[in-house]
Amino acid sequence: MIADNKELITGELELRNDISKKLQERRKYQRQRTHRNTRYREPKSNNKKKREEMVG
Repeated sequence: MIADNKELITGELELRNDISKKLQERRKYQRQRTHRNTRYREPKSNNKKKREEMVG
C-alpha cells in the first residue's frame, strides 16, 4: 500500500495447494462419523410432517 509516495505495507502471499485434499479428508471423516454405529438404530421420526389438527 502506497500513500504520499511512501510505502506503508509490504508483504508476500503464499497460496495453499492442499485445500482440495483437506476437503476430501474432511468429507471422508464426516461420512465415517455419520455411518458409525447406525446399523440397528431405529429411523428418526418425521417431525417435519404437519399434523392433521394443525392443517387448515
